[in-house]
Amino acid sequence: MAGNKPKLAGSRLGPILYRDNAEIADALGVNHNDIKVLVDKHGLPAFKIGGRGKWKLRQADLDAWLIDQQEKYQGVNYDC
Repeated sequence: MAGNKPKLAGSRLGPILYRDNAEIADALGVNHNDIKVLVDKHGLPAFKIGGRGKWKLRQADLDAWLIDQQEKYQGVNYDC
């Protein structure tokens, strides 16, 4: 995604960062197939308009979710 800037649009909710599955996955460092799991099971604040629309999320919501995940899993040992 080097050199690509996310598309911003204003709304009553504030700026919305439009990304497709691959861009969101790239930003989070996960496989694009994992986005739905992150939304459904881990509360990633992304949403779709219509059944096959692009994932959308506000930058502020993504930042807050990432901070929450960091605090929730800080110090967890995954080498078990």
